[in-house]
Amino acid sequence: MKTALIVLVSSVAILLGCAATSAQDRTGATIQAIPTAPTLDTYLGLRSAFHGDKDSCREVGANTSEASAVIVEMIEGGDAVALRAGLLVFRCWDGGLLGDFFRATGQYFDREPRGFVGLLDGYLMSRTDVQSLVATLPEGAVDDLDEQIRILRSRRASLASYSSFSWLATELENEALRREALKAQAR
Repeated sequence: MKTALIVLVSSVAILLGCAATSAQDRTGATIQAIPTAPTLDTYLGLRSAFHGDKDSCREVGANTSEASAVIVEMIEGGDAVALRAGLLVFRCWDGGLLGDFFRATGQYFDREPRGFVGLLDGYLMSRTDVQSLVATLPEGAVDDLDEQIRILRSRRASLASYSSFSWLATELENEALRREALKAQAR
């Protein structure tokens, strides 16, 4: 009986130790882990460690530009885990990195609109944030109004089957019309 109790207590201790180690591994996650191991587990570790405030930005390393810049490049390349990580921490970013993130998410949307819309379901965002994610144009279109109009209308068409994003489709069309007006004024 005494041996059975010792075995039971030992088993419980081992199980609790494994659970604590697993939780510690997850809460110790940083943004730097995403580029080296872009897996769902790595993202889940980051998500469990990130609480959305400025202290949390620092704790997970989201306010450092090197790993964050790599994540933006991965998003441009179509990496869904990097996109998830970026959607989680983008409020930690500012300036050029934030603009690069928005351009990368627009390019991701161009490649995979259905996957992009599906990923948005898991994040609480303002309409302004969602609009920036989809409407920000690639750098190559900066001086080309025709290309800007084409991209905006293409993105609008991709949203046509999503009634919950009809407001965004309207905003994209309005932006295309503004650019057409600029083009007409330039003639």
